[in-house]
Amino acid sequence: MAIRRTPAGQGAPAGQQVFKPRASVYKFQSYFPIILGGLLVVLLAVTAGAYALRTWLTLWWMMPLFMAFPVFSIAGGAIYANRLTKSRIVLDQERLRIMQGEQVQHNVPWSQVTRLTVRREREDDVYEVWVRNQPVTLPASFFEESDKLLQTVSARTRRPWERAKPR
Repeated sequence: MAIRRTPAGQGAPAGQQVFKPRASVYKFQSYFPIILGGLLVVLLAVTAGAYALRTWLTLWWMMPLFMAFPVFSIAGGAIYANRLTKSRIVLDQERLRIMQGEQVQHNVPWSQVTRLTVRREREDDVYEVWVRNQPVTLPASFFEESDKLLQTVSARTRRPWERAKPR
């Protein structure tokens, strides 16, 4: 079975809807290089200052170790935000595809969806599309027009969203 691709410059094929991440995700991602660069400058300044004052500070060599945690946390957040900006949800007549860049993470045919659930986790709603007995999380809150996305999924499956008990 051949995959139909649209030529560059043309929109999505008829009947296909593509949902992209919110603009706030792109804006959030753009701050990470500035934050990481500033934190690295602070790390170098603190390490240089501690080395200069090493006669008074016996544990000067531990300063970079204490600063490593925020540096790696921010770098991890930047990687996660970068992955979010590359994600897409594609709905067509036959299936739901959740994509990460060019790679398809989930490919769910509409005919195999058994139920749609919403559960409360922390303070957010988590939307799940069930295929047989396995849930596929639908990250609707990160995407533009999330209400339209949820309505379209419900209409294509001909099932309502039902409230599930927390796990």
